Amino acid sequence: MSDGHCAFILAGTGSGCGKTTVTLGLLHVLQQQGMRVQPFKVGPDYLDTAWHTAITGVYSRNLDSFMLPEATLNALFNQQMPYADVAVIEGGEGPVSSKHLRAHEKGTYILWRVFLEKKKTMKQCTE
Repeated sequence: MSDGHCAFILAGTGSGCGKTTVTLGLLHVLQQQGMRVQPFKVGPDYLDTAWHTAITGVYSRNLDSFMLPEATLNALFNQQMPYADVAVIEGGEGPVSSKHLRAHEKGTYILWRVFLEKKKTMKQCTE
């Protein structure tokens, strides 16, 4: 991730806990504040990306760690960030800290780990 950009990863306890609703609200508020947003969705969920795109007018991208290796996910993310001030990443269902993740839950954990390793190059979103 290049300097001057920041990212949010929104995760929840499972399906139906409100991740999409919070993500859509956050995307809208950030755009209202004049920020260029780039929405992402962890996993092979195409319904949520359609909502992201409808709210922002910016094509939301899927980051699916089941289908793509970590290096490709990182490249896809970085390819979009020159056009955005902030990335809002809606995680898949499940926790980000469990050592016993099911296959569909690993995507959020993998992205969390990738960004945690890069935190020294990330601008704090609170600035």
